[in-house]
Amino acid sequence: MRSPTMSPRHSAHSSRTEKHLHATTATRCALVAGSLLLVVTACATGSSVTPSSGPTGDVASFGTEAVDLTAHGGPGAPRRICLLVADTPDQRHIGLSARRDLDGFDGMLFVFEDESDHRFWMRDTHIPLDLVPVDDEGRVIDVIPMEPCAGGGDCPTYSPRKPYGLALELPQGDLAAWGFEPETSDLEITRSGETCQAETPGREGPEA
Repeated sequence: MRSPTMSPRHSAHSSRTEKHLHATTATRCALVAGSLLLVVTACATGSSVTPSSGPTGDVASFGTEAVDLTAHGGPGAPRRICLLVADTPDQRHIGLSARRDLDGFDGMLFVFEDESDHRFWMRDTHIPLDLVPVDDEGRVIDVIPMEPCAGGGDCPTYSPRKPYGLALELPQGDLAAWGFEPETSDLEITRSGETCQAETPGREGPEA
C-alpha cells in the first residue's frame, strides 16, 4: 500500500495556466512521494496521501531491517520482526500494492525524512493490513485496520491522528497473534539497524 495524493483540477483558461498547474502537480508529487504508506505518487488536496496503485515492486528492490516490538503492560520480552523497508519516494509510492503475499516478511516499514501527515490508502492492495504509525520517540500512535480496495478513485484513505516519522504495515491480526494488545499496552518500536532475512513461508492474500 502507498501514500496517495489527489490531482488538483486543471483550469483550461490558458496554456500558461495549464503549464503552471502541470509544474505545480509534478513538484507536489515529488515532495509528497512515499505508500503506504507506504508510500506517494499522486497529489492530494491538503495533506498528502500514500496510495496503492501503479507498478509493483519486487522484494529485491527494497531493503530489509529487523525491528523490535515492545509492549509496556503486555508481553515481557520484545518481539523481533523482519520488515521490508521503503525509505525512498519511489519505494514508498509502490509499497505493498498489487502483492498477494509478503514472501515471508512480516510487513513493511515506511521511513520518512521528516515528520509526516501523509494519509494512506489501499488501492490495488490485496492483503488486509494494519497501519501502525510511530512518533519520533518510537511510540505507536494508532493501529488502524485497512481493507483491500480493488482500484478506481473511490478507495477510502486512512489518516493517523498526529504526525509520524515511521509507519509499519502489518497483516491484520498479527499484533494480536503475537500477544500485543494496543488497547491495553503502550507499544514501542525500536529499529535495530540490522538487515534480516525472511524465514517464514509466504503469506497468501485473498483470491481476486
